[in-house]
This record gives sequence, C-alpha cells and structure tokens, in this order.
Amino acid sequence: FEPSYDMDLLTWKGKLIKYVLRRRIGAQGIKGNVIEKNKKNIQIYAQRIVKIFNLSWLYDCDIMLDKNSNPVLMELNPRISGSLYASLAAGVPLVDDLISLSKKKIKKIKKTNIKKKIIVKPRNKF
Repeated sequence: FEPSYDMDLLTWKGKLIKYVLRRRIGAQGIKGNVIEKNKKNIQIYAQRIVKIFNLSWLYDCDIMLDKNSNPVLMELNPRISGSLYASLAAGVPLVDDLISLSKKKIKKIKKTNIKKKIIVKPRNKF
C-alpha cells in the first residue's frame, strides 16, 4: 500500500547508527522526496532489519506499508541510494558519516533527529 518509502540505513556490525526516511513524490520519487520526521515504528523495524542481516555500512532500502500500516521490506540494496541527494539536501551528512565510519570514528557521527517534514525537489527536469 502507498505511500512507498526509500530509507538510508547507516549501520555498523548489526547496529543502526542513523536512518533517513524519504517518502517518494511521484513514481520512484521523480518529482522529489519528503524527508519524514522520525517515526518510532519505522525506527524499530529498521533496527530489526539491521540486526537480522548483521549489516555494516550504508544501505538503501525500499519500504511500503501493509493494510494495517505496518512497514514491509520490499528491497534491501548494499549500495548508496540514487536519491541520496534528498537526504544530503535536508542536512543529513550521510557521506561524511560513511567516511567517519570507514575510519572507525563512530563517535564523531552525530545523531540526526528530523523534527519536521522537509520537501526536497530535484532542480533539473529531464
């Protein structure tokens, strides 16, 4: 069920360090993304995914909702998301965080608490 979401997961040894939830505007987010404020049920679901698969690094994840509005994992990709620009534009420095993680400087990574929705639209139209 709609809406569909992209989620960036920054992880280390099965622990969730940070996540960013983006609701797509239009098919595949072609018209932009809405960076959602932190949602406890999504955060708990993300923590379960990260723990079950013992993830480390930065992952792209697609989520939809079931008929009861529970999150359902549709896709998990071991790569940086193609719509990472939206998270960066919203002020979440995931690339910097990934570099800190690669240098084992996990304590330098600051928690991101998105308190309101942020709409990010692409500048160029194809």
